[in-house]
Amino acid sequence: MAGKLATPPKADELEVSVFGPGVGECVVVHLGGGQWMIVDSCVDRSTGAPVALQYLGELGLKADSAISLVVVTHWHDDHMAGVGGVFEAAIQAKFFCSAALNQREFVQLLAANQKVMLKSTTAKTGTSEFSSVLDTLLERRKARQRTSCVGPEWAMENTFIYRRPLLDGVPDCEILGLAPSSASLTRSVRGIASLLPVAGEAKRVAVNVDPNDTSLVLGFQ
Repeated sequence: MAGKLATPPKADELEVSVFGPGVGECVVVHLGGGQWMIVDSCVDRSTGAPVALQYLGELGLKADSAISLVVVTHWHDDHMAGVGGVFEAAIQAKFFCSAALNQREFVQLLAANQKVMLKSTTAKTGTSEFSSVLDTLLERRKARQRTSCVGPEWAMENTFIYRRPLLDGVPDCEILGLAPSSASLTRSVRGIASLLPVAGEAKRVAVNVDPNDTSLVLGFQ
């Protein structure tokens, strides 16, 4: 990303921009009416800054007013690089992630197998970025910000992420969660629970737990 970009899309235009090196892309979506959604995150290798914030800045937009939604599909390091900084800047945004991240077994497994499960060549891992988002949410809760911005939204199949009716010439827009399903969450929890360490037994390594299995998948309309 370099140089001044064109003017932002018009209020009635949908724009989808994809940034990344081929894996772990960041998707920046203009939902219409000057509202933007950020899906996953990656950083500019030359500056270390989140590409979503750079892109909006080059359009002359401010993250604190432009970003309405920040979505994390899953907790792979390459999908979460810089997401803590994005959400911190997006003070009016809701944060959505897969309902798999709200499972007690998942939290326990991360604590028991963090060094093996999460290998990162960057300074931060997916879990540390996720912790940064949770810290920001906690600070907003303490500051008594509006409730829509102070807690994670745990999304799965048939969860509405965003709904806007036709208004003032801006087309209606809906974003719906297509996955994970209840069945995939149940299989994931059972699989994770079977790998949790048990007192008196040899420690088992969760090398076969794949965050892609319970990724949040979105559909636009």
